[in-house]
Amino acid sequence: MTLDFFARRPHYLDHIAPVWNSLPPEHRGTFHIAQEMESYARQELDAPRLAFFEGGIPPGDHPILTAAYGDLNKVIRNPERRIITMEHGVTQGFGTASYPGASTGNRDRVDLALLPNEYVAERFRAVRTTPCEVVGTPKMDRWLADVRAAPANDPPVIAVAFHWGDRHADPPESGSAFEHYTSILTELAARYHVIGHAHPLAPPMHRQYFEAAGFEWVDDFREILRRADVYLNDLSSTMYEFLGTGKPVIILNAPWFRRGVHWGIRFWDYSDVGIHVENPGDLFSAIDSTLFHYGIICANARRRAVADLYPYAGQSAERAVCVLEEWLQEMEHNVL
Repeated sequence: MTLDFFARRPHYLDHIAPVWNSLPPEHRGTFHIAQEMESYARQELDAPRLAFFEGGIPPGDHPILTAAYGDLNKVIRNPERRIITMEHGVTQGFGTASYPGASTGNRDRVDLALLPNEYVAERFRAVRTTPCEVVGTPKMDRWLADVRAAPANDPPVIAVAFHWGDRHADPPESGSAFEHYTSILTELAARYHVIGHAHPLAPPMHRQYFEAAGFEWVDDFREILRRADVYLNDLSSTMYEFLGTGKPVIILNAPWFRRGVHWGIRFWDYSDVGIHVENPGDLFSAIDSTLFHYGIICANARRRAVADLYPYAGQSAERAVCVLEEWLQEMEHNVL
C-alpha cells in the first residue's frame, strides 16, 4: 500500500519532506503540492511524483499525510480517504481548532495523528480518542546539537523574527509583538550585525521595516539556524527550533501578551529558555547579557526544553517511517 502526501505551503512541506525521503520507494504514492512550489519540492524531495493542487479535493483514494490543519480540511472532503496528520511545529496551543489540543474541529476525522512530543500527546489524548504516536520533529533531525560555549561569529550575528498577526488576534497571545518593537529596529541594526526573518504568514511589512532599518533579509529559516548566534523571537515554533542548535534565544513580549493566561509551551510552561524583554529599550541589555553569558544563559532550561519537545533527536524521520509502515501493513491486512 502506498501513502500520498499533501502540502500547500513550503513550510508545511519542510516537516514532511524528511519522512517522504526516508520512506521506502514502494510506499511512496503521490506528493500533492501547489504548483508554485514545484521547484522547491523537486529540490527538497527524493524522486517526487508530484501532482498540482488547484483547489477542491486532492484526487486519489490512497491514505494521505498532511502537516497543517488547513490542509486537513481539504482532504477530509473525500470521505473514502484515510488521513494521517503531522504537526508543523513545536505545537503551541491557543484553544482553537487549528491546534491538536483543542476539542473542536475536524481532527475526529483523522485515522492517525503523528505528534511531536509527549507534552502535546497528553493534551491530545485528553480530548480525543484518535490513535496517535509520538514521532518527534523530522524537520529538526539534522540540526539538534549541544549547547555552544561562545558565539561562532565576530561580531556575533543577531537574528530577529516575529510571528504573524497583531495585537487584535484572538487570543492576543497568538498574534505578534512586531508593532511593539518597530521603534528600535534602526538602533538595533546600528549596534549589532542583524539579520531578519519572519513567519511565512507574516505580512510583507515585516521585511520592509527590516530592510529600511538596515537588516539583511534572510528568507530561508535554515540560514538563520546556520548563521545566527542569537535569535530574537516573540512566539513562533522557530524559537524552539533554534534552541535545538544549542544557541540561545531572547523572548520578545508585548503588553497584550497576558501573564494571567496559560496556553502551554510558550505561555508559559517552556518560557524560561531565554531572557524576557518587556520594553523595547530593554532589548539591548538583554542581547549584551546573553552574549556575555553565552554558554550558560538559561542553559538548563534550554536543555530541558530540547529534551522534552524534540524526542527521537536525529531519528525522528526514522521513527515516523516505522510507525507509518506498521500502520500501512495493518491497513493492507484489513483490506485483505
